[in-house]
Amino acid sequence: MMGGALNTLIVIVIVIYFCFIVNVFLHIYLLVVCREQLECDLIFLGLLVLENRLKPETLPVIRTLKDADVRTIMVTGQVTV
Repeated sequence: MMGGALNTLIVIVIVIYFCFIVNVFLHIYLLVVCREQLECDLIFLGLLVLENRLKPETLPVIRTLKDADVRTIMVTGQVTV
């Protein structure tokens, strides 16, 4: 939240890559390989974009938490079908 303003739209962008690993002992390889080795020569597959609009009744709750200096990371709830 920039400038203390509350936004009613949350957009999450996930980048999806593919890495082909040829190793018979894959489970052991993944324990010892460094991150830089795994993240090289990746094949870009696409972007996954998720949009989450907050319900109007959520904003006052987040505002109350913010005013109480409670750091809000995620607010979830069950949607009635």
